[in-house]
Amino acid sequence: MRIAFVIDHHRPGKGGLEVWLAGIEKHLVTAGDVVEFVTHETLSPRGRTRVAKDRDFARRAREYTSGGAFDAVVGLRHCLSCDLYAPHGGSVAAGFEAHRRAKLLPSIPSKKLRNFIALERELLTGAAPPRAILAVSDMVRRDLLERYPVVAERIVVIPNGVDLDRFHPSGRDAARRNLGVEDRRVLLFLAGNPRLKGLTSVKEVFRRLRAGDERTVLLTAGGDPGRLPSGARHLGMLDHPEAALAAADVLLHPTFYDPFPLVVLEALACGTPVVTTVQNGAVDHVGREGPVRAAASPLDIDHLVRGVRALFIDAPRVEARGIAMRFPLLRSGRKTRDLLLDLARDFGRPE
Repeated sequence: MRIAFVIDHHRPGKGGLEVWLAGIEKHLVTAGDVVEFVTHETLSPRGRTRVAKDRDFARRAREYTSGGAFDAVVGLRHCLSCDLYAPHGGSVAAGFEAHRRAKLLPSIPSKKLRNFIALERELLTGAAPPRAILAVSDMVRRDLLERYPVVAERIVVIPNGVDLDRFHPSGRDAARRNLGVEDRRVLLFLAGNPRLKGLTSVKEVFRRLRAGDERTVLLTAGGDPGRLPSGARHLGMLDHPEAALAAADVLLHPTFYDPFPLVVLEALACGTPVVTTVQNGAVDHVGREGPVRAAASPLDIDHLVRGVRALFIDAPRVEARGIAMRFPLLRSGRKTRDLLLDLARDFGRPE
């Protein structure tokens, strides 16, 4: 197959979408497919403002991919026409509402965000909506159904997958030695968007834990965490987070909104249990007991502290790894390719 991925900017390695996209691309190319990314850099959209450029890009991308050169078109961001819509970050409208509830954005969205929401609405409720919509979790499916019930029969849930060879418990002892935390209780927070993923709650949870046991340390990685309390250390941007995930005793991810964060599967694959919230779409798939504990809100500090303390005392590391093994990267890639093949066959296109 020849497949086009429509996305405003493709920056490999930047975040969860890019990691997911790299895995899907690798699977498709290995299967003999040809992948092309249709981006701003490809089409050079015009406009005096970001909104105007995004609009022009969406129109140009629709024209570029409509000539029959592609067996399937996958829309990721800023897209007006595609065969498969894959909103890896979840519904744009749902994401904005989560930001607003968390008081991370003003109640009135910016022009840029309003345009993004409008593009999604036009795509999903227009005259020719996508023939399939890929949701990475049941939470994303619910969000889409609430806002766009017309697409109910088109939604397919394919959860994220993890590289089980790369993320593995075997490196735990070496990682703890290298980080100098052999005799410590290690709490890890890893997020490219720290405020949305609950950084303020992480700091408060850590203060309470530290007050009761000075052996507890907090390691953060990803975006700028700002000033950290005593006993915490920022590891910077990690190109290879597997060592930190294996070294940790608990991953704390008290997110306000996350469709299905790869870091949860990566932690579990390393045998590291997770404390998170029900606003994390992964919990519908990996459970809320045993190695995964989910608070009702990032603001429920008491629940988060209890969850971390319980897992510090009794960490079901083998069970954590077992949960991750249900979500191999290969399965996610295979199911996505099978879906694209079905879409191509519907048009009588060759495989």
